[in-house]
Amino acid sequence: MPAWASPSSTRGPTSLASEACAGRGKIERFFLSVRKQFLPLLPDELTLDALNALLATWIDGDYHARVHSSTGQTPLERYLSQVHLIRAAPKDLRDYFRIPVRRKVDKDRTVTLDGRLYEAPVGLMGKTVTLLYHAEDPQRVEIWHDEQSAGFLVPLDQAINSRIRRDKSLMPELEHRPSPQQAPESPPPASYHSGSLFSGGTES
Repeated sequence: MPAWASPSSTRGPTSLASEACAGRGKIERFFLSVRKQFLPLLPDELTLDALNALLATWIDGDYHARVHSSTGQTPLERYLSQVHLIRAAPKDLRDYFRIPVRRKVDKDRTVTLDGRLYEAPVGLMGKTVTLLYHAEDPQRVEIWHDEQSAGFLVPLDQAINSRIRRDKSLMPELEHRPSPQQAPESPPPASYHSGSLFSGGTES
């Protein structure tokens, strides 16, 4: 008997890594039906393609056609009767499953992620930010600060980054701006002495 069909295999033909939280939206009752009604019908030797074909045939010809004891409908009838309630998935659905990590942007405006250096916006230097990314797509890392997106990071260009650190004219956001010219100071007030005001002259 194949290992995936063994009675000791409580998860049936599929298994998820413990950290794969995004894939845990299972319908446990369905997998119980698979283990009890589908797996016992399988021969010992099967390729993955053959297993998938048999599973599809069992779902369409048996599972979807069997009346459920609680609903009085087949799963397919139940689904089609409520199909109008299905909402379209957002176009950026994949972004909802990105990995979030917190990082502090260094003073040279770089940030490290999985051993790679990226350049962050100048205004975020020294601040703690949240990075959102897919592990398999390290070129697309979005940076958030104060619950607002600050765009996407770019891989570090050491030549440009070194010039930015030395030449402040390349980062006007940090360029020192003199304060507005102050009005000339008024002459100091006359001094006060023994109930008389003196401005350099003698008491009258």
